[in-house]
Amino acid sequence: MSPNPRTDPYAAQLQSPLFRLPRELRDEIYAHYTFEENGYFHQIDTGKLYLADRQPIDLRLMYTCRAVAAEMKGAALRTNTVTFQTGDIEDELGYYGLRSRAGRYNMLQARVTTTRLQMLIYAAPCVTPQVLQSLVITCGESGQYFVDALKAVQDGRRRVDYMDGTGLICELAMVGGIDFSVEHRQALKHLLELASVHADFDRLASLAFDRTTNNTRAWSTFFLHDAFKSVLTWQPCAWAIPTITELLSLENLLTEEPLNHIYGSCFSEDNNMCKWFFSATAIAISFFSQHPSETFHMRNVILEEVFKSVSNPEHHARGLIPHLGAYKGLRIERHVGLWTTLYPPGWNGILYHLIAEKEEGLIQTATRFEDILFSLVQWITEVRDAESSLLAKSFTLALGHDISEIWSLAHEAAMLGEAMHEYYNQRGVGTPSHGTHVDFQRVLFPLPCHVPRQFTYSVKAMIGGSSRLIRFNGFAGDRWDLSQILPQRAYWSASDWHMEWKALMERKIALPGGSAHALVERYKITRVVEDL
Repeated sequence: MSPNPRTDPYAAQLQSPLFRLPRELRDEIYAHYTFEENGYFHQIDTGKLYLADRQPIDLRLMYTCRAVAAEMKGAALRTNTVTFQTGDIEDELGYYGLRSRAGRYNMLQARVTTTRLQMLIYAAPCVTPQVLQSLVITCGESGQYFVDALKAVQDGRRRVDYMDGTGLICELAMVGGIDFSVEHRQALKHLLELASVHADFDRLASLAFDRTTNNTRAWSTFFLHDAFKSVLTWQPCAWAIPTITELLSLENLLTEEPLNHIYGSCFSEDNNMCKWFFSATAIAISFFSQHPSETFHMRNVILEEVFKSVSNPEHHARGLIPHLGAYKGLRIERHVGLWTTLYPPGWNGILYHLIAEKEEGLIQTATRFEDILFSLVQWITEVRDAESSLLAKSFTLALGHDISEIWSLAHEAAMLGEAMHEYYNQRGVGTPSHGTHVDFQRVLFPLPCHVPRQFTYSVKAMIGGSSRLIRFNGFAGDRWDLSQILPQRAYWSASDWHMEWKALMERKIALPGGSAHALVERYKITRVVEDL
């Protein structure tokens, strides 16, 4: 028996003239009704979607008719672009006044990394040649970096107590104020795991938790003895947004000694001067995981990385891979800019500018191209490395227009990198090792050949218009011809390559607005935060 419109309200609704139209036309009506010019924006403080002016999404039509509501399910999300932006969660209680959850997470990562480096130095006798060989096999270039670093100490080219008592630790962890990459963190953790089978490992590595022993090296002691296993095994996803419980599980194992603020990301009072952010990508991943039914209907998502964010944001696109696989209609664009995302390279750069301006009145007016190149290489090579997993039609890294300011230099760096590799290849010898160069650990790329080859491959693809995952709206440059480049450098030594490369790396790039003040002002907190 068919429903009776007189007795069944739902059946009565179906008698509406709207339902005499074809379904395809009704869907167009729903799309027109729900369309918002600026789309929807996610707010991290509520976890909900809003209009651009933070007004609630209008769903009144759905509430007036059950039949319409059934047909309109998901129409708003299919029709509108959903934008996620960098953001933070401010907890009611914090760590010594630091209420920013992103800041607390960053502080823990820095402390764990530095403590692991201390453990490595103390347990160096447990690091056998077999351990190093296994490390390189498993971790590749990141593993080789530790091999070169330890050899530099053994050869006397680097003292462990160098640089205000922190030496190898600071040089490894924060070369020029640049934070550890995910690959370096993973290699360090794996190196300790390999060394931990040695009978003396626990005894030696535990010295990193002994304040008396650390004081003899002028090292800070970040964790209590009880934290040994936790520090050794802690490995959250780079794109994680930890809960308060997860933070407290490690914060409760921290010591309370005051710290020098020079390396502020390990935590000092200066962290309370700074705003901290989770990446737009991390926030989107969290939303996708918590709201699968809503994500199912989404079609176009924009990730606006409008601030620097914690925990190696260049790596976070990997966290999108399972969601792109699960939701076939999902299309994601990740927007990054030179002065909003790439520079300064690492959070120490933000803190350095804030501290220098506050205490010394120093305002930097320009930066070296080397610092910008490092960040650009990280972002581009990360996408290249994940290319086989990221779906070409589903994900795009969109480089901002301001990157055009330095692209000609990036083009030259990629060209010199390929040229130096080919130069040595034609002579049947290997390129100079990163670890044997005089500038090892003092600069990021001592020679052109030390720039990852994936970067050169990506630049060439962008020039040729064949890059599947990276979009650059500026002029990517002309193709270079090695047959013309190499004869100009015939009979060059490594020193000759170094001199040309050094001149490129030291090129000065003017900061926007004429100084770093405008950059760091966006991160400055003016209110006073009391210790809790």
